[in-house]
Amino acid sequence: MNALEALRNRQEKKNISNALSKIYEKLNIYFMQLRSTGDFAEFKKIIENKINEKYTADDMVIEFYPEYLTPNGRDNDLMPVAFTTAYCIEAQRAIEQNGENKKAWECISKSNVYFNADRLEQLIRKKLKKDKTTNEIRSKGGKQRANSFKLTKDEIIRLLKIRCPTAGWKSIPDAARSIKGYVLDFNRKNLINLSEVGLLNQIIIWMRKDHEISPAIQSLLTKNIIKTKSKLQ
Repeated sequence: MNALEALRNRQEKKNISNALSKIYEKLNIYFMQLRSTGDFAEFKKIIENKINEKYTADDMVIEFYPEYLTPNGRDNDLMPVAFTTAYCIEAQRAIEQNGENKKAWECISKSNVYFNADRLEQLIRKKLKKDKTTNEIRSKGGKQRANSFKLTKDEIIRLLKIRCPTAGWKSIPDAARSIKGYVLDFNRKNLINLSEVGLLNQIIIWMRKDHEISPAIQSLLTKNIIKTKSKLQ
């Protein structure tokens, strides 16, 4: 190989590397948009470990492409990214290990078949729409639970007052244990889905931290009633 051919070869390798870098950059963006968790570098590493002389990018496509065409196939939205990544890995290895520029360009050409920007953007829009719907459902469910818990909290305040001993409640745990059964009956009658197993702990937490229940129980604790009476005398 003469100097001119060597120069051309180096320039072609540089062009291949630049082309791969641009594809990887776009794949990383699409991956992050398609997956709220995980990392493209980790995903790429998985593909790198899978692709070898015995299992090529073509083999991966042959194995998984039929599933990609199935509406509910496994990780459908990531398959084009996986196929493209696999061909890019083969292209990178072709120039690094064997200096096979022609094979590298062939792999890049194959990768472009699956790296369809319009298709990937369609998948992203579909996922974002699904995420939005899921978040709206969760938000609605959260508001419904908050409203139902408000009923329980109001009942706890009412019970603390009407069930309070003359001398006041000895302690927060004592008060919680005394009214737990009444709170449980109230939730059942009103179809409020609050775990029965952790109900006592939840009542105690509310008594200590809730901005409405905490002041109510504090004013009814024996020690605070005594202090109040002392101040009045």
